[in-house]
Amino acid sequence: STQSTGAKAHEGGKDRCALLAPVTHGKVLEIGFGSGANLACLAKQPDLDVYVGLEPNAAFADYIDQTVKRTLRDTNTTELPFALTIQQGRAESMNAFEDNSFDFVISTHVLCSVQDVPDALHEIHRVLKPGGKFVFMEHTLDEDEQSWRRAIQERIAPVWRIVGDGCAFRDVATELNTELASLMDLKIEKYEAEFVPAAVAFVKPHLRGVATKK
Repeated sequence: STQSTGAKAHEGGKDRCALLAPVTHGKVLEIGFGSGANLACLAKQPDLDVYVGLEPNAAFADYIDQTVKRTLRDTNTTELPFALTIQQGRAESMNAFEDNSFDFVISTHVLCSVQDVPDALHEIHRVLKPGGKFVFMEHTLDEDEQSWRRAIQERIAPVWRIVGDGCAFRDVATELNTELASLMDLKIEKYEAEFVPAAVAFVKPHLRGVATKK
């Protein structure tokens, strides 16, 4: 049976929370915080101390306020269990943060839109503490060059970049391996994101994983 869009969105939320389950303590940095889609997952983690959201687009401010209010209402609390700070900036240049300062960095559907993926990945590595983890979930370029999905991804790319706030279809797995494999213990799982609606099935190719700083 076909899932409704609402059910698929809920499934996507469950996917996020499962991915973020290991993010349990200390200081967390999220690149591309957006409207705060991951906040509800992390609000259930009482041992997080600091949650910093890095977001280049100031227009998200009102949406973030709404997300915080909704999260507090849904968890039946009056305050978040950690200090939440939203900072304007880009992942490619995180000069505001010191080396070895975060226990976790998280990224969900963000690496498609950063201007320079290698720079962003090296900055993520820099700000993580030794043993710290980079937790990620990203859509990716279809590996099969002959597939109908790859054809659509290539054809729609210019429009997708506009409607997707700079998003591009990239071979994220190769970029992660090229930039991080020598610096971090890297685990990547490729999968089909079932929560993606059929109308945009060309976005189903996904990957998720964890990179641990050596």
